[in-house]
Amino acid sequence: MNTSTPTAVRLEARALNASHGQLMAVRGVSLQLRAGEVVALVGSNGAGKTTLLRTLAGVHAAGGGSVHLDGLDVTAQPAHRRVQQGLALVPEGRRLFADMTVRENLLLAQEHRGRAQGGPTAWTIARVAEALPALQPLMDRPAGALSGGQRQAAAIARALMTNPRVLMIDEVSLGLSPRAVDGIYANLAQLRLQAGTTLLLVEQDLGRAMAFADRVLCLREGRVVLSAPTAGLDRQTVTESYFGMEHIA
Repeated sequence: MNTSTPTAVRLEARALNASHGQLMAVRGVSLQLRAGEVVALVGSNGAGKTTLLRTLAGVHAAGGGSVHLDGLDVTAQPAHRRVQQGLALVPEGRRLFADMTVRENLLLAQEHRGRAQGGPTAWTIARVAEALPALQPLMDRPAGALSGGQRQAAAIARALMTNPRVLMIDEVSLGLSPRAVDGIYANLAQLRLQAGTTLLLVEQDLGRAMAFADRVLCLREGRVVLSAPTAGLDRQTVTESYFGMEHIA
């Protein structure tokens, strides 16, 4: 059960900038994620989605603006401190330790977590296995021996072991079979019901994103060009924002 105030702002960016050398990848992005909300971040390749998530997580340095978690300015905090404050990122590529078992990967994450935030209990291996039931028979298997979908589920589980208030997942379905994607979204739906975790998902499958999320954020050339609830939002509007065709007759 999520005990957070439904209207509380969990994660906020204010006029956030980030660069790769001379290339400005994130340009004045402001956004808010409320407690228990699921937001899909969409946009074409190179739009700045991954850089935005990495900057929010503290993996990539901000070039301006600020990041706030439950009202606390964490802009100057390194990534590991943001994890301890309750902000977790599942990066593109999963990045599990291949020679370690799933269980060992989860226990390693547990060593670096903060206290339980916004919920009745801390995440344990048993609780993770309940939320992500497909992982139960895989706990003692090396992470390197897992399929793509299984690795994604294990990476999500590893992030949960840090007790996140906000969970960000980069490229949820990239490189996965349709069946594996179905499994991942079933796990996320279970997580949403059981824990009320605030989710920010980068998803290339626009239909999947609109079906699952409460709200869509569309990035183009590092800027937010659309922020709207999915209820009543049509695919054409998102597509036009995605490709910059809003003013084309």
